[in-house]
Amino acid sequence: MIAVKVVGFNILPDGFTSLLDTPVFDEDFLLSKKPKVYEDLCGSGPQSASGTVSIPLKRLHDFKHHAFKVINDRAMDALVASVKENGIITPLIVRRDGNDYEVISGHRRKEAAAILKLETVPCTIADYDDEEALLIMCNSNLQREHLLPSERAKSISIKYDILMKRKGLERDGSGRTRNTVAKEMGVSPSLIDRCRFLYGLGDRIMEVVDLGNIRETLAVNKVRFMNATARDLLFSRIRRHNTVFTERCLDEVLAYDKRGELTQDLLDRIVERHEKKKEAAKERRKEQGTIPTIPGAAIARYFPKTYTVA
Repeated sequence: MIAVKVVGFNILPDGFTSLLDTPVFDEDFLLSKKPKVYEDLCGSGPQSASGTVSIPLKRLHDFKHHAFKVINDRAMDALVASVKENGIITPLIVRRDGNDYEVISGHRRKEAAAILKLETVPCTIADYDDEEALLIMCNSNLQREHLLPSERAKSISIKYDILMKRKGLERDGSGRTRNTVAKEMGVSPSLIDRCRFLYGLGDRIMEVVDLGNIRETLAVNKVRFMNATARDLLFSRIRRHNTVFTERCLDEVLAYDKRGELTQDLLDRIVERHEKKKEAAKERRKEQGTIPTIPGAAIARYFPKTYTVA
């Protein structure tokens, strides 16, 4: 069996470049040491369920390659309320790390337990290597109802690379197409492309996309084609003024960047000009007021059927 490197830029977290160059694991061996949760999250063969144990919260720490945010928002408030009333229903998935444990799945439940000052939490202990832990982490995040753009981009991108490597090597190096892997993941090829492009822009751009300063589609279709310096200037502007960039504004910024003329001062002037235009348009609409409209169906009964609504 030979190793085949996935074509394209590496989107795995730091320290995982070697994963693209290693032989595929023996699936029978992997399944022989996995609890049932591996089947549930990764779609592997049947396994007997492992027991749940209570582990002191102070002995749990995040998976070293955990790439997602735990935010104390309304969703976290609801989770805290649920845990307070019902306890932690779904055990955390952890693996041993010396005398302590790494949390592979359940970081939000762990945070809720910390907020409630619980001493122990229910956990399922599994013997995962780093690649398997990454796949579990991505799958568990994709099952959440509400995902930030950065979380979706990271989960889908990492999972895609792992599946491309595994399934590609199973076919003696011929690989699988993006469409085939996308179908297996249950997502569209275009979503995979968008997620990989966004993930490739780095944490700072993903952060401002999460905050709404740049729409995800604009980050992929506009910011992606700017050089690193231009992206730094955008980030600086957002940090200083919480600017929300429009498509027209980014088009102009991109044009200056391609000519090598973009500076922070020029970027600020471009943004301020577009913001003034936006405010002027808002004032004009306000002065004009709302023009009343009547649905065609509401007045059609007063005219012969041969008449048409203009």
